[in-house]
Amino acid sequence: MTDHLAEELFLLHALTDAQRSLLGMRHRADARDALEAFVGRLGGSVAPAHPPDEHALPLDISLGSGEPLVPVAAPGTPVRERLERTLPELVRQARNLAATFEGLQLSRRDGAVDHLTGAPKRTSLAVALEHAVPGEDRLLGLVVGDGGWLIEPFGRMRIDGLVRALAGLVQSLRRPTDLWARLEGHGLAILALRSTEERTTDLLGEVVRRWPEVRDLEVDLRTADLPVETPHVGALERLEATLGLARSDPAPPDRASSDPARNEEASR
Repeated sequence: MTDHLAEELFLLHALTDAQRSLLGMRHRADARDALEAFVGRLGGSVAPAHPPDEHALPLDISLGSGEPLVPVAAPGTPVRERLERTLPELVRQARNLAATFEGLQLSRRDGAVDHLTGAPKRTSLAVALEHAVPGEDRLLGLVVGDGGWLIEPFGRMRIDGLVRALAGLVQSLRRPTDLWARLEGHGLAILALRSTEERTTDLLGEVVRRWPEVRDLEVDLRTADLPVETPHVGALERLEATLGLARSDPAPPDRASSDPARNEEASR
């Protein structure tokens, strides 16, 4: 067996074992431990990101569990080359698996699923936001029409059907790692992990483009696309405010009276 083939088999076995450990994770800390063990198996070491180490790779393997950790290996060494070849993709896989696992955990909690849309409830996304990464994750919102006033002219069952249709559309277009939830009123939110503004703009644009194919009323969508900021507290409230949603949702009783044309038509 040549040295090159032996090296490739060594890396393949190390990657396979690390991925097997990631698939068995129960917490983000398990993923961090699997990545740390992988670095050690390849001959490297790990160190806190602060203070910086001159031989550290610019890659946080903590996944948000505990203090940031970076792999360390001297430039120009075989260990450094191994890590640079394999670790970035493995960390990306670990992040996606951790996000997917946490999303499943949230959706399986008793009472955590909105029965109309099948999406997790708002509180689940609020918890997920605690682990969001500013500068890398984005918070999106979509709402049918102008909120509670829709109930009066069209009837609650028709509006429920539109919200359900919107949920089905969003579910078909979002990535598996995108967390989502039902907002107050007639809206949905998406926490797009590791996403650029270009990607989220394209996602919202595709939902809006396909919306006329599923709706049965002349009702438009309103959308919002916000970067995740620190602190995360109030992020959903900011999104709802941008969308024009009120947490106390029902429409003001005098909403119809503020539109003379609608009142005149309704009185005929």
